[in-house]
Amino acid sequence: NPYLYVHTAKNILESMNLYNSSYLNITFAKYLVFRQSLGYGYSQDKRNQYYNRYISGGVKPTNGYASQSDSYYESVTAESTLSFNKDFGKINHIDAVAGYTYENVNWGGKSMSGHGFANDINEENNMNAALVQDPNYSNKGKTSLMSYLGRINYILMDKYLITASFRSDGSSRLANNRWANFASGALAWRLSEEKFIKQLGLFDNLKLRVSYGQTGNQGINAYATRSRMTIQQYPIDGSLTNGFAEDRWGGPASPNLKWETTTQYNAGLDISILKNRVNFVIDAYKKYTSDLLQYVYIPISTGFSSIASNYGNVENKGLELAGNFFLIQNKDFTWKMDANISFNRNKIGGLNSDQFSDVCWGMESMFLRRNGQPIGIIYGYQEDGFFDNEAEVRAYKMYKNETDAKIRSMIGQIKYKDNNGDGVIDPLDKAIIGNTNPDFTYGYTNSFTYKDISLSFFFQGTQG
Repeated sequence: NPYLYVHTAKNILESMNLYNSSYLNITFAKYLVFRQSLGYGYSQDKRNQYYNRYISGGVKPTNGYASQSDSYYESVTAESTLSFNKDFGKINHIDAVAGYTYENVNWGGKSMSGHGFANDINEENNMNAALVQDPNYSNKGKTSLMSYLGRINYILMDKYLITASFRSDGSSRLANNRWANFASGALAWRLSEEKFIKQLGLFDNLKLRVSYGQTGNQGINAYATRSRMTIQQYPIDGSLTNGFAEDRWGGPASPNLKWETTTQYNAGLDISILKNRVNFVIDAYKKYTSDLLQYVYIPISTGFSSIASNYGNVENKGLELAGNFFLIQNKDFTWKMDANISFNRNKIGGLNSDQFSDVCWGMESMFLRRNGQPIGIIYGYQEDGFFDNEAEVRAYKMYKNETDAKIRSMIGQIKYKDNNGDGVIDPLDKAIIGNTNPDFTYGYTNSFTYKDISLSFFFQGTQG
């Protein structure tokens, strides 16, 4: 009864969220400043549900269904930095930062549910009245991330720019390899400040950039490096007794997991002409990610289906072009256009065998990961037209001995390629049938202003 359901079904969610951030600056000198930042966040959810014996979810034989659950998430972040910013003479400038950051996260929750109530009077407020008590559930977890960092920028004559940085990160998610170091550096040459470029009278700004850097990723389950135990029953003296066993769904412990590392090289050029009315930014890059943190399928005979591991690598390389154009610029009317286009190619490597990316139930083997191929290729059966007559159907070994009725029912159905020629359509006949990566992506925005009126619109697209 929709009317009863709308007016009597109970599903109440209460939420509380608290966020706070603060900082303190201490100026030791005009060029030396200490900053202490502190952030705190807390969120809590509480849900009560009850479906009585007259509506869906609680009708006989359920006879009322009730549940109570709550969860919380708490985070604390702290950042301490010391900044130095000073000119030395008229041609030298240095700014530097040294710091320490810390992040701590706690979470937890619990739930209980049951059904088979004698009446609906107390709803979920007396969970002990349920004749059938579902297993209670609770969880609790904690992660921490700590970093030491430093960066220095040096500018000479406003033409030559040098940047160097270093950071050391430690994560509680990784048991035996918690700490890793990452460095980066960059050089920039403002060519437009050189005499031989100024003499051309063409560029308002011309800057060449090159850079190298490493970053880390610790994005894996908080306890993937440890054995996770769950209650299991086992027989002893003719009866079942509760004990502990490793949780098969979480996979076995991987104590030697380490940071995933991305190394990137970049070269770029900034160009401005016609009194800064036409501007271009060109970037070419190559990015290599190694020790990928991912779950890898393992034989079911181990008691598990997958294990967290540092497995494989991915290479990305591409070109990005962006333009900024002031097409019309006068007292009452302006027209500005921004445009960009980017090309990216990626390639997987370092796998011992093919792997698949799970998307959802029933699509476990759709997206293939194979050495030399990009991320996002589609793997499946290749269509080969339709069955036009009974002879075509019986030509397949798998239909050779089927009944006439079955053979006739196949006429008009899709025919798939028998790639290995064994007369049977099975997973051995699958092949790469698609690639989800575009040839390029692009977009542009137009902005108009007329006195106090403004209008803008943008387009985005992918090709291939």
